[in-house]
Amino acid sequence: MISKLDTLKETSSFGSWALCIVYSKSLDELRKTNTLDNQQKILDKQQAEIEDIEDERAALKIKILKAINKLPEQQKIVIKLFYLEDYSLKQISKTLKITIGTAKSRLFYAREKLRLILKK
Repeated sequence: MISKLDTLKETSSFGSWALCIVYSKSLDELRKTNTLDNQQKILDKQQAEIEDIEDERAALKIKILKAINKLPEQQKIVIKLFYLEDYSLKQISKTLKITIGTAKSRLFYAREKLRLILKK
């Protein structure tokens, strides 16, 4: 801007010319600051939403674990091995020395009981 001072034809208009430059540069800075502030507000809002979701998940996990603990022992073991330890039905049957059909049956009835417990 100052580098183009020599292109100014009328020196009497220097004040308004300089004021126009200051005004434009000020608006640019305000826009940049406003954009950064808005971006920070958006990030803060997203972080708060993430924390709320994590809190809800933690509460739900506790609720589910309490419900699992209310199951009969055989069903509780199968549910924990299948969902918490990621065992396959084959691995569960070998570990508990039961047939795969028995493991499936216990898992099915455990899910049904969990559904009823969690509805209450």
